[in-house]
Amino acid sequence: MDPRANDRREPPDPPCRECRHYWITYEAQHPWGCRAFGIASTRLPAAVVREATGKPCDAFDLKERLRK
Repeated sequence: MDPRANDRREPPDPPCRECRHYWITYEAQHPWGCRAFGIASTRLPAAVVREATGKPCDAFDLKERLRK
């Protein structure tokens, strides 16, 4: 096994619920949204972004209340 195999792993998706762009839509069909990308989905926005772009979300910005 190649010892560098771990270096090639994709970084994990950022935690949407801790991002300032994340919002709850209160719509049963699309309960979670991302204001940065203008999307709403039944899945967390970071998963949708990864599927569409092949990369982790680069718009993640930690909520102000969590910056302590």
